[in-house]
Amino acid sequence: MRSLRLLLLTLGVIALFAPLAPAAWASHTSFTREVHITTTADGWEIALTRLKPVPGVAGREPVLMLHGFIENHRIYDLDSTQSLARYMALRGFDCWILDFRGGGFSAAPNPNDLTGWTYSVDDLIHYDVPAAVDYVLAATGRPKLFLAGHSMGGLAAYSYCETHGSAKIAGMVTLAGAGRMGSAPSQKLLTRTQFWLAWQADPYLAWNSPFPMKPIAEDLLINDRAYVALGPILLGDVGGTVWDKENVTSTIVKKMLRYAVDNISMNVVKQFLRWYRDQNCTTYGTSPHFALPYASDWYAAHGHYSYTEHLGLVTVPALLLAGGSDQVVPKENVQWIYDHLGSADKTIRVLSKANGYVVNVGHEDMLVGKYTPGIVYPLVYTWMKARVTH
Repeated sequence: MRSLRLLLLTLGVIALFAPLAPAAWASHTSFTREVHITTTADGWEIALTRLKPVPGVAGREPVLMLHGFIENHRIYDLDSTQSLARYMALRGFDCWILDFRGGGFSAAPNPNDLTGWTYSVDDLIHYDVPAAVDYVLAATGRPKLFLAGHSMGGLAAYSYCETHGSAKIAGMVTLAGAGRMGSAPSQKLLTRTQFWLAWQADPYLAWNSPFPMKPIAEDLLINDRAYVALGPILLGDVGGTVWDKENVTSTIVKKMLRYAVDNISMNVVKQFLRWYRDQNCTTYGTSPHFALPYASDWYAAHGHYSYTEHLGLVTVPALLLAGGSDQVVPKENVQWIYDHLGSADKTIRVLSKANGYVVNVGHEDMLVGKYTPGIVYPLVYTWMKARVTH
């Protein structure tokens, strides 16, 4: 009888305090996952992974998530804990993660078909993002959506609003979002050396070939001997270029390399190297500084255009998150973007120990990291929730 009373008391306590627990983490069956395919204006099939809340929350705009350089949709949904998409979906947001052409579930050219690997970031901005925006709005019946962009995805969000207008965008969150590249005071000598070495290789990189990052990353994991040798480097100062050493573990890095890294066109690589050198994100074509054998369709139609110099055209509400130790898009560059953004409603947060956070967040760990779910995810959710329509 005493055991029965203890059991009933325990159940009563659970029932009393259960409503106080975050409902989002109570069950991982509170959303459904779907993969949708749509076609861009230039004929590419691109994929959108949807995490749909069950039931949905009426009145909330959907969220379109844009991944970064050599990433795919899994950077937003690595596992049950490292997933901004799940965090948002479990709290009622309808989340759609775009795989840019060439990676993830989207169509990719045959590695031997070099004509398919000539796309640049311009094509992602002017074809992939508009197709994804229109598809999500049609599928959800909503007039506007939120954009979330990591690194290159942040640049795509800014640039879409610059060149396609903001009529369909309720607001945006950029996470270590590019928009202005280049060296900054907080960058380490090692980082600057790595970029300098990459510049030296630029002239020898073929403009019509893939950058095979996915098999390179997989080989580090399939070959255990290689990972034993390279693991300490990835978790040390060299890896510290792309993530903060205090905010990652070997398990997180392995999962990231296995699932979230993907191939991309070499032109995208070359475009990024030039952006970093010139401190200016421009269209892929002839410029005052260099000429290229290939020019994007956007360049052919509009000529030289600087996404960096037109940030003032972005007028939607914006939250900019900068990593305190980010070496790829340093906090000074994010501050510069914030200062030049045309939005009246704009906020910047530098995630650093100096600002009271437990860790200095880096670049890749802005989305997946040991402390990221407790730092970054609530900031994104709270900001968007405050700006939804009801």
